[in-house]
Amino acid sequence: MKTTIRIIVILIILFTFGCQNETQAKLEAENIDIVKKYWEAWNSLDIETIKILYDENTYSFSRTFNNPEPITYEKNIENTLWNFEYFPDAKVEIIDMIADGNKIITMCNWQSTYSKDIEELPPAEGQIIESDFFSYIELLNGKIVSEVEIHDLLKYYTQVGMELKPKE
Repeated sequence: MKTTIRIIVILIILFTFGCQNETQAKLEAENIDIVKKYWEAWNSLDIETIKILYDENTYSFSRTFNNPEPITYEKNIENTLWNFEYFPDAKVEIIDMIADGNKIITMCNWQSTYSKDIEELPPAEGQIIESDFFSYIELLNGKIVSEVEIHDLLKYYTQVGMELKPKE
């Protein structure tokens, strides 16, 4: 009798962990699909899809020349539209993607042509540029609640003609 109870308990435990792993895998697959849809929206300049994918309380952080501090939903949409204006042919290629529950890390390559010069940078209209970056996206209930990007800005700035000089 004790052996039967032990076997039943072990089976219940194994079933419980099996269901959790299955649930986790399903959640991760859904979140990967959302992040892929997000980058596809960037590639097609689809601001409406991006607005839908962001939670209204989302914040984003990217150490770029345009937003060195964390930004809110409204500012994020504004920056996205700015990117669409200056880089209308930009394409994000997903190189690798790792999921852990609600967290997705994506390694990407970004390539575009300057459509017009940017005030803070040397003239580069018509210049083809590319940059690699990592994106850490956290999702909740199918919406992006936070995003952190780390770009290879040295490569980017070098391509637009900025020169590194030692401090004097």
